[in-house]
Amino acid sequence: MRVFKLLAMLLLGFDLSNLCMLLLNRCELALAAETRASSSGKPVQTIRPIPQPNLDAVQKSVREQIEAAWAELQAATQRVGNDQGQLADSYGQMGKVYHAYDFFDAAEACYQNAMNLAPGDSGWRYALGRLYQERGDIRKSIEQLKVADRLGPNALPVLVRLAEAYLADG
Repeated sequence: MRVFKLLAMLLLGFDLSNLCMLLLNRCELALAAETRASSSGKPVQTIRPIPQPNLDAVQKSVREQIEAAWAELQAATQRVGNDQGQLADSYGQMGKVYHAYDFFDAAEACYQNAMNLAPGDSGWRYALGRLYQERGDIRKSIEQLKVADRLGPNALPVLVRLAEAYLADG
């Protein structure tokens, strides 16, 4: 955490305020999640930083949608009394927005955060399995889809994606 703050201060000195704000936002998200998890008496879950995609080339409406979803995620991390399931949903929803616009790295981090916060939820495993499949990482896709099937047995979308992944894997 201190490294991020020191880097942010350094970046401010070079007039890189946008990058500075990004680093501070990541610090706030990580600290809020860690504080909430540790104060609830539950084990602290690891929250990965979310790589922020470059939104300069996207349409204004897409940028606005992503920024609105990001603001909602930040609000969720600050909300007192928000349980891990609700926070997992917030990360997962942010992942869906990134995924819809092919920002795979950011979506992957969001889905993994959702899985860490709600390990028994098959939906985030399924979403990550789909992402890996779309990215061409079939082995990782199969791994996630198999876990999704164990957590929510015989869900038709999971079984269809798993079958497609096995066919693609040969």
